[in-house]
Amino acid sequence: MRRKMLATVAAAGILVSSITTAYAGCYSAEERVAIEVRNLQTQLMIGALSCRAGGDDSLVDRYNIFVLAYGDRLATHISVLKGFFKKQYGADFNRQYDSFATGLANDLARDSASSQEFCARTSRLFDSVMGVADRDIEGLSNAVLRAQGRSYEASQCRMQSTARTVQRQ
Repeated sequence: MRRKMLATVAAAGILVSSITTAYAGCYSAEERVAIEVRNLQTQLMIGALSCRAGGDDSLVDRYNIFVLAYGDRLATHISVLKGFFKKQYGADFNRQYDSFATGLANDLARDSASSQEFCARTSRLFDSVMGVADRDIEGLSNAVLRAQGRSYEASQCRMQSTARTVQRQ
């Protein structure tokens, strides 16, 4: 099943831009999963909004269905992610989290403007998300990043990525 999910995600040819971020401390496996889920959620949100601006409202409807289906789990992962930022930055955690979330969204939005196939890839990503067995959004989030050539391993003490665009087809 996991192999099929990876093939589906890889076939989607997802366009992403990774943000340059470095954190002082290590993060747990739970925090890594939260980062991955937030990344996937942001890809879907930016895809829906960018394609709506281009005249395709269907992805906004699909995003709303996604949020209704996974809302509780998305909120849990955001809470874990905010806990990570609080652990790293103390009282400044909200500003740092907002900067992370905004930077991720901005990078993905820039990518959407640079690709003619972006909406088709986003639609295929929605197909993968809504078709995932056992509602395994966490496993799919990890598979999406790996298909894009990125991952955040729990053993890493610094989350780093390049500031270049990566396109898998």
